[in-house]
Amino acid sequence: MADVLWGKTVAKDIRREIRDKLSGKGLRMAAVVVGIHGDAMTYIHQKLRWGKKLGVEVEVDTLPGDASEGEIIAEVRSLGERDDIHGIIVERPIPPGTDYARVVAAIPPEKDLDGMHPHNQGRLVYGDEALAPPTAMASVEILERNGISLEGMRCAVVNRTPVVGRPLVNLLLNRNATPTVVHTRTGNPAEILKGADVIFVAVGAPGFLRADMVSRDSIVVDVGINVVDDRVVGDADPEIYEIVKAYTPVPGGVGSLTTALLFRNLLHCATLQGVI
Repeated sequence: MADVLWGKTVAKDIRREIRDKLSGKGLRMAAVVVGIHGDAMTYIHQKLRWGKKLGVEVEVDTLPGDASEGEIIAEVRSLGERDDIHGIIVERPIPPGTDYARVVAAIPPEKDLDGMHPHNQGRLVYGDEALAPPTAMASVEILERNGISLEGMRCAVVNRTPVVGRPLVNLLLNRNATPTVVHTRTGNPAEILKGADVIFVAVGAPGFLRADMVSRDSIVVDVGINVVDDRVVGDADPEIYEIVKAYTPVPGGVGSLTTALLFRNLLHCATLQGVI
């Protein structure tokens, strides 16, 4: 029977580690939301709830759904200039046609909670993980805190976005793992996946990872979040649970860590700014 790698306990440990460092410091983060989207508001409510528990003010800046790229960038820059704002995140989705990279580049690097500014992505390439993207970091940390070392591991990363796949590759290299990126132009992806010790899957397609793509020695880190018949499911077909050595569940796995790591990034931001 496969081991289940729960994220809730790990998230609890992270929050315990940062609570005393955050509480009472007068820290404030700003979350920019463009339009009203169910997914974005769910994440906002999580930030508000945990901000209250961790002693952090969470300011929600809501722009109309038809806001232009220039208006979004102007709002982000305005927030970045405020001394009382110590961290900024731009919630996705943003309006079609808006260049997300240009938007996040308007965030001061030392206030970039999501680790998406080019400066922080570059720092990660050089091994500095202080402001790594929370989802990518969660994918690694859920393994390490469950006693799984990545050193020497063959890892397949099914994602090549700047949010997950690319930073995850650098995090794996920092741990002396051997990552292979699998994408839509990859030949024989099933062969690569079946030969991997650890599979990180984040494609947003329920049931993508099938039983014929894994082995009995595989560890599956499921980063996918999909809604099917009012249920939240991952990218892995549940049939793999009877085959693999270990897996992260959805919900209750990687996603459970991301908000905790966002607040840990706020701690790093405040340190970079010399606030604490």
